[in-house]
Amino acid sequence: MGIKKKSDINWTEGLIIDKLTGHLLGNSTVRYFLNNLYVFSNSWESDYLSLTKSGYLYEGEVKISRGDFKADFKKEKKHLLLETKYNGKSLTDNDLCPHYFFYAVPEGLIDVSEVPEYAGLVYATTYYPYVKWVKKPPLLHKEKYDDTTLNLQEKFYYNMINWKRKALKDFPNKLNHMKKLLNESKTDDSGKVHPYTL
Repeated sequence: MGIKKKSDINWTEGLIIDKLTGHLLGNSTVRYFLNNLYVFSNSWESDYLSLTKSGYLYEGEVKISRGDFKADFKKEKKHLLLETKYNGKSLTDNDLCPHYFFYAVPEGLIDVSEVPEYAGLVYATTYYPYVKWVKKPPLLHKEKYDDTTLNLQEKFYYNMINWKRKALKDFPNKLNHMKKLLNESKTDDSGKVHPYTL
C-alpha cells in the first residue's frame, strides 16, 4: 500500500494529540496526559498537556491550518505570560504556566522561523516515531507543580462530567450507526441470512 503523502492525510486535532500522547514523551517519565483542559487560571484551554513525574508541564498547542496558527496570537494574555516567564519575570505572584510550550502541527505547515522564541515546534508525521522535534522548547521557569497546586482533582471531575454528558449525547447516533452496520452484515457472501440481536 505504501506510505501516504502528507497531502493524503486528513489531519485533525485529535489525530495529532494521539500521536503526541503515544510518541512524544516516554510513558516512564509522564504522570498525566491531559487534553482540552483549562489548567492555567481558566485563561486558556490546553490542547495537549503532560505533567511529568518530576513536576514539569509540557503544553502543546495543536494547529491544523495556518489561519488557526495565526489566530492563536490573539490570545494576548497567554502569550504575554509565556514571553514574560521566558524572560525570567512574573506578571503576578501566582502566574501558572507550563515549563515548556510548543506548537504541534502537520509536517511543513509552519516554518520554525514563525515560532516565537519562548515556544518549540514539533511536526506530526506519517512515519515512525510520528512526531519530530523541529525546535525544542526552552525552559520557561523552574517552579515545580503538583496535583494540589494545579487543582487537578477538581478539573478532572469537571471534565469527567462533561465527557459523560457528551458520550450520552452521542450514544443514540452511535447506536443507530451500529444498527445500520448490523443490518448490512446480516447476509453472508453466499446470500444466507443470519439472525442477530442487540
